Order: sequence, then C-alpha cells, then structure tokens
Amino acid sequence: MGHVSGKKFGKHSTVIDEIENQVRRLSLQAEITKVACGVIKHTPNRGGMLKIKVQQEYKGILLLTIRHNSTVQRIYLHTAEYVLVCSYIQELFDKYVVIFDQAVLPKEKL
Repeated sequence: MGHVSGKKFGKHSTVIDEIENQVRRLSLQAEITKVACGVIKHTPNRGGMLKIKVQQEYKGILLLTIRHNSTVQRIYLHTAEYVLVCSYIQELFDKYVVIFDQAVLPKEKL
C-alpha cells in the first residue's frame, strides 16, 4: 500500500498503490483544503479494473470510493469547488472508470 504525506493529510495516510500519485497530485490543488484517507478494507474479489465513485458526502466534502481487486477505500476531499475538483479527478483518473453522482455536477456536465 502506498503512503502519502503533507500538511493536508490526516493521521491515516495509506492509499491503494495504484492511486498514490493521483491522490498526491490532487492534494496539491489549492481548492482542496484537506484529504482524509479511510482504512483500506478487503472484500471479495470483484475483478481487476480500478473503479472510482465520486459523491457529495456532506457540504464541503467529496467522497471518493475506490475499488480495486479485493480492496476498497474511501477518500474524503474537503473543498467548496465541487465542479473544479471533479474536473481534476476526471483528468487525473482518466485511465480508470470514474462514476460521478448526479448531485456532484451540474446537469450540463453529466
């Protein structure tokens, strides 16, 4: 598992290896004020393709649920700029399947 660090990360900063660089690059964006990495959980294997679901968890927090092979992890991004951060996510994770919840983006962006 990859380890990320910096002033925007909380105490738990381990991420799924495949997304370590992308999470680090996301944390450098000025619009993101904090990155909170959830615990990596092991689940029954669902296939090898990495999938990311993006939802609005609370006001000011985007939730990324990352699934890869037999692992799942939640990453919370604190931001007030949902649309801009979602465009960063789409750009950084372009080689993976990214699903955006309808509440995150305006209808014309879906």
